[in-house]
Amino acid sequence: MSTPYSPGSKPCAAGAPLALAMLLLLTVGAARAQLSLPPDYAWRQLSPPGEVGSSVRSLWKIDPRGEWVVFVGDVENAGAEAVYAMRRNGAALHRLSAYGAPGSIAELLLSGDGRRVFYLGDLETDGRNELWSAPIPGTPASAVKLNVAVQGQGVEHWSVPASGERLVYAAEGVEEYGFWSVPLAGPAAASVRLDPGLTPGESFVGTAISPEGARAFLVLGDIAGQTSRIWSAPIDGPIGSGLFLFDESSTSCFATGGAVPSGSSRFFYLLSCDTPSGNRINQAWSVPLAGPAAAAVSLAGSFVAGGAIASAAFSSDGEFFVFRADKSVDDQFDLWSVPLAGPLAELVRLNPLLVGSGDVTSRYTISPDSSRVAYVADQTTDETFRAWSVPISGPSGSATSLVSGILPLNRDVTSLEFTPDSATVVFRADFAEDERFDLYSVPADGSAFQDQITNDSSVPGPIRAVGSSWRLHPDGARVAYIFDESAPGDSRGLGEQRLSPRYIQDAQLNGDPVAGGRIFSFAVFPDSAGTIYFSDELIDERWHLFTVDSRIFGDGFEEGTTAAWPDAP
Repeated sequence: MSTPYSPGSKPCAAGAPLALAMLLLLTVGAARAQLSLPPDYAWRQLSPPGEVGSSVRSLWKIDPRGEWVVFVGDVENAGAEAVYAMRRNGAALHRLSAYGAPGSIAELLLSGDGRRVFYLGDLETDGRNELWSAPIPGTPASAVKLNVAVQGQGVEHWSVPASGERLVYAAEGVEEYGFWSVPLAGPAAASVRLDPGLTPGESFVGTAISPEGARAFLVLGDIAGQTSRIWSAPIDGPIGSGLFLFDESSTSCFATGGAVPSGSSRFFYLLSCDTPSGNRINQAWSVPLAGPAAAAVSLAGSFVAGGAIASAAFSSDGEFFVFRADKSVDDQFDLWSVPLAGPLAELVRLNPLLVGSGDVTSRYTISPDSSRVAYVADQTTDETFRAWSVPISGPSGSATSLVSGILPLNRDVTSLEFTPDSATVVFRADFAEDERFDLYSVPADGSAFQDQITNDSSVPGPIRAVGSSWRLHPDGARVAYIFDESAPGDSRGLGEQRLSPRYIQDAQLNGDPVAGGRIFSFAVFPDSAGTIYFSDELIDERWHLFTVDSRIFGDGFEEGTTAAWPDAP
């Protein structure tokens, strides 16, 4: 086992020392030509250690270019929490907010270009959330309050666009509840009121913004009266240019929220309706962003008594709505697909008829090119879960198994994901040993046998179970994962393996945590050059951010010059 290490040191690949691994690589000749070594990663503790008792909260973000990391913690003064930004090379720490009590920052988001941070918290009045914006890098003095004067709980809902110049928020104003938009950099005085007014008993259900940032949406509901309304308006107003996309006071259905899928020109919403079996989310609709309400189309059709939509996803091109529901048989969940613009006549079940008590699980994913859906189901044998793939428009007869060979019945696939090029599916399963999970890759159309990725090294190393948290690198070349070292769920390590050519041995990215230490979460940088993880590996229950990075930072990086930090593709 390695000893605790200091910032700047780098753990080697798991198992054999790197020098031995390189020797083996050189001596096996041509057979080793299809193997590789991990990148020359540099390990560092990114967040400052602070004082005794200082920690980072599990509230952190990476900017879309991978240059900045923003986090919440008390890393300067224990017990005094703030929002901070650091470049990922561990350069200067920038505090972006006033100090607050632990837990005072409730939410954290970044602008689409990653150059501003927005945070919601009760920094001024206990229990009253307000919305702030700060540039990256910035100072507490550069932070600007975005909301109008509020009372009660303050800001309740807010949304930031993928692009655009304004965000939206719903809040309890001094005189009444309202819905406003405001420039990303403020000031609050530039807020524009967008809502038509709330009726007695109504409250906020949710907000949304179209991806290009042009229109704002507000979902309102009266739970007691079982009524709801959906309002759409230009994001910069005026109110008179808005209209209702849904306004039902005479039905027994309630809008549970809505969204504008990326790439789509339609607003999507779900309705929870009163049935003899109780309230069930059994209606799905879409409507043009600017209406009218009469142009809304039903996407899910009728349901068996007790049936409901359990989960949903959208294709990246905004063309398809895929959902899991017990639509035909109560408590038997199938996977369905329909064009987001309709018509309902094109709704198809993606999976073939299921065996007896079979179900499609909540683990399904749509390929990045929007052509296929991969899913996990005990489709042919009850309680034996396998991976399947099918064209997004069906038919169900085109579904193909992604698992080949004879396997014990108690070996299951638990999760899966497409590679960025949509050509391959990676899935997690315990095929080699019951309850010891590994990662496998297979062509997305099931045209070849699955290939074991982890615990299948040419150079023997420790056998470690892949945990439930794993991520493909954005370039699709590698996969990172939390692994269990000694017991299920101990999450003691962060591993990595290359899909092809493989590393000679599964790589361990972190050092050996102290007793009780674990990896809680992680993310891969957008340029695929490294990984950031959240862990208490140095001191039990003292959480910090760590990076494992192969990026070389040139002169001028701290100033962020173009030469030192080229824009990510």
